[in-house]
Amino acid sequence: MNSEELPQFVFEFMNEFFLQEAEGTLLQTTTLCQKERLSKCYECKEYDEENDQCKSCGCFLPVKVKDPFANCPKNEWFANNERWHSFDYNELLNALIDRNPKWKKLLN
Repeated sequence: MNSEELPQFVFEFMNEFFLQEAEGTLLQTTTLCQKERLSKCYECKEYDEENDQCKSCGCFLPVKVKDPFANCPKNEWFANNERWHSFDYNELLNALIDRNPKWKKLLN
């Protein structure tokens, strides 16, 4: 792939990401990871139980703990994108190639 094609590929890849999510594909951390993250949040002094939020960053925790790229602002837990690298990325790439086969040739 040349430097002129890269921006178009990135745009189409991100578009595929959002299309997949709109269609109901869950691109998130595992259930175990979510539980581990939440347990650390619930023990933290920055946890706002009434609003289920982090006082430090203001995030709604039931959503934030699902994000594979999210980090705790207090460094209690970090991005966990193993599933992304081992599964989700390839699934998105294959869906993109299915929609536009030209990318298969350019990526090889």
